[in-house]
Amino acid sequence: MSKIHLSPTDFISDYKPAPTALAFINSTAKIKGITGPIGGGKTVACVWDLLYRGMRQPPGRDGVRRYRVGIVRSTYANLVRTTVKTLRDWLPPMLFDLRETPPMEGVFTIPDLGDGTSLQFELVGLSLGHENALNDLKSLEVSAFWLQEAGELEYEILQEVLGRVGRYPPPNKGVLCAEPGVVMDFNLYNEDHWLYKLFESKSLTPTVEDAEGNVIEQTVGYFKQPPAAFCINLDAALAGVEDPRYRLNAEAENLNNLDPAYYSTALMSTDFSRIQRNILMLWTKQYKGKRIHVSFSRDAHVAAQKTQTYPNLTCLMGIDTSGLHPAAVFAQPQAGVLVITDEAYGDSVPFLTFVNQMVLPVLATRFPGCPIIAICDPSNPRDARSGITPIQTLQQVGIQAIPAPTNKFAVRVDAGERMLRQRNALLIDPGCTMLIDALETYYVRPKLKGSSSVAGSEIYADKAEDNKWTHIADAYQYLALHFARGNEFIGTSMNQTIDVKVRARRFI
Repeated sequence: MSKIHLSPTDFISDYKPAPTALAFINSTAKIKGITGPIGGGKTVACVWDLLYRGMRQPPGRDGVRRYRVGIVRSTYANLVRTTVKTLRDWLPPMLFDLRETPPMEGVFTIPDLGDGTSLQFELVGLSLGHENALNDLKSLEVSAFWLQEAGELEYEILQEVLGRVGRYPPPNKGVLCAEPGVVMDFNLYNEDHWLYKLFESKSLTPTVEDAEGNVIEQTVGYFKQPPAAFCINLDAALAGVEDPRYRLNAEAENLNNLDPAYYSTALMSTDFSRIQRNILMLWTKQYKGKRIHVSFSRDAHVAAQKTQTYPNLTCLMGIDTSGLHPAAVFAQPQAGVLVITDEAYGDSVPFLTFVNQMVLPVLATRFPGCPIIAICDPSNPRDARSGITPIQTLQQVGIQAIPAPTNKFAVRVDAGERMLRQRNALLIDPGCTMLIDALETYYVRPKLKGSSSVAGSEIYADKAEDNKWTHIADAYQYLALHFARGNEFIGTSMNQTIDVKVRARRFI
């Protein structure tokens, strides 16, 4: 077999970074992040930043330049679906050996860099969707870490990986790691997100002095691409008095690699908050409180298009029946995935009105002929005038209704988190905007006055803040409790097959 001769310029010449990506790659900051609109080429910039580091790594005694990168994502499905695809797009397949089954490991080798040395560029992919994820991080010795879609990760992950970089190659190879560090790509989030505090407000960047009292310059690099569009009536749109009007930005980056209609199509979304973050490049306003369902990720849990419902499959409803703000989420177990297809919320609406005017129309339109099971708030208070409980109200209209096993806050949260952490277990229709917003932003523990015994630590209530999003999140938790109790897929035919991958466009 003849030896493969490949010069780095044979494939590097194909990559022409935009100005922000070039500045990011040229930065020597030990911690650096790049953000930009969707489609801006952030992932590719991280690939090349790390590959260039490997090429610059001094060779060992045997002439091999060794560099190992740990890639961290929120779920393994996302790691394979996006990260691996980008790697395969840019690294020549004849020199790139990658195993996609967990644990993901790969080696990209350049036999001759033109100076008598070779490159051994190792990749180790890690997801945080299992119980031993942190232990995996602690046992890994790498040159650098790449936090892919860092906004989906917790700040503790960054803290953990900072202590693991620079440990490869080992000293017995004759040379230490020359360029350790952590790179991140991310979309914008809310102003209470740790990424905002690290890169924008810099409140997470400590002041450190050397032994002589001189301030050590912090090596945190922040690279923000131009917006893909502007909202020309932003103040009025934010106030809700006008529909937003947009103008595309001719200075946006990576346009040559996108369809001409890419951003105009993306702006058709009705989710103005997401447009602000992902296209207009605006951090959305901070919402006070500590997020409760930290495992939720739009990328992992929200379908790319409207979901379908299927006759003869059971419809499961989680319902919060308390007070005058009833809420419901509607779901079907489809081929091993719990698909939340619809939601309903009543603002100052009696429960009977909510059932007749909001719940029954959804059932008639989306679930005709399906068996129905409602999992309700177990407090089940009687109506002050009629003396009828919500469960009785549902039963009177022909809906099988049962109480959730408990109403304890900690148990409900744990059930919801376990559902979110299970790989490929939950999918939410993009039209369920209230549930998505609750899980992502507004379902929070309120901050309490004072601090804990740890200096500067904030403390939060052991309950959810009472706002309009709380009720839809509670409804989701009652549904999750039903599954945690072992009733998953009840009523689903075991021999029925549905191609969820195609119809929900959830996986590739």
